[in-house]
Amino acid sequence: MDAKNAFEAIDAIRDTVPAGELPELDLKFIALLNLAAKVAGTTAVAETLQPPTPEFTTLTPELLLGTFDTAYQTYSFLVGTVNARRAVAEGREDKRPEQLNFVHYDTPRAEVDALLANEAFIAELQTELDYFTVLPETDSPKPGFDIIIVPEGLTERDEQVIARAVQAKLNTRHSYYIRPYGYNDSRTLAVTGKGYRIVIAPRHYNIPKGTTVVQTNWMDTKNNQASSATGLQTATDAEALAQINNLLINGGLNDSNTCFNKSCFRRFDQIPFRDRVSGVCVNGGGKLRLDESGFDGAYSTRALLVPKA
Repeated sequence: MDAKNAFEAIDAIRDTVPAGELPELDLKFIALLNLAAKVAGTTAVAETLQPPTPEFTTLTPELLLGTFDTAYQTYSFLVGTVNARRAVAEGREDKRPEQLNFVHYDTPRAEVDALLANEAFIAELQTELDYFTVLPETDSPKPGFDIIIVPEGLTERDEQVIARAVQAKLNTRHSYYIRPYGYNDSRTLAVTGKGYRIVIAPRHYNIPKGTTVVQTNWMDTKNNQASSATGLQTATDAEALAQINNLLINGGLNDSNTCFNKSCFRRFDQIPFRDRVSGVCVNGGGKLRLDESGFDGAYSTRALLVPKA
């Protein structure tokens, strides 16, 4: 059997497996490919397999830590933007919203240092990198991760103020789009008490193409596996906006052809409202959209990796 027929056989096998069991099956395929590379040698495998063996990225604590300064810069931008708005909110001065507490650089940095010293945490991120290197979603950016630091205590009004500020960075010719209220993500996240939350954003699509039901089942299956260090969770508007700002700082949204795929978040586990769920993206024209997405549409998307306590 040549390589082409082998890949076709793998696709045929995957078509017979329930969506919830695909993650485990695909990890076994990845292990077999890695074993073949070790046994045959890189050159032999490259000559045998078509397309060529994927280029795997080795995730190190230093590599992920390299995204921290950008994350903290975004965190400072979020807090500053919200506090500036709250300071001039309409109404009596003593009734204005409280200012968000600003956390000094050293505090989240120490937490990230401790997190990256956890070998199980790094190993689980490496497993995801390998999985989506071998089986990338269509139009997915290259696999990788960014740290996100988001202040706690944000309201929907705060998120809209952030959206306006992000849109001004993207393109002043456009105004941002905000979905009707009924489509909003209404969940209440657990509060850490620290005044901020640290999560990991994938640069790649890490939720395979499917309807919201299929994607929710896929995420639940992953979260029910014996993972000791991380869990998947769909992004809030604030978290999606934070990652978009991270990408802006690093020039990641300079190419209009890739803006959407780098910035797209979909709240696929949300209870649909009028057959739609919420989402966030930047389109190719540089317009920020706090959008709504059809629950039965089959799209790839991304979910955050949340460190477990």
